[in-house]
Amino acid sequence: MKTSNSYKNITPETVVAALSGSDEGYAALLKHYEPYISKLCLMHVNDAAGYAYSFVDEDLKQLMQIGIIKAVQMHAKNFM
Repeated sequence: MKTSNSYKNITPETVVAALSGSDEGYAALLKHYEPYISKLCLMHVNDAAGYAYSFVDEDLKQLMQIGIIKAVQMHAKNFM
């Protein structure tokens, strides 16, 4: 997990690129939020023997990424 000292903000150019529909803008936006999305998609399960496992639910992660892109596209329509 990143510490507050190594955390970098999204640049305005990245936001504008994503709002304009640029693939690079979307990729940069998703890369920025990837650790947060992965943490939200972390699943904890116990098997029949009682051992605990954690894994990232890749289907849920993909749905969240699609949701972020759709939200940016909706905001772009209202903004521009």
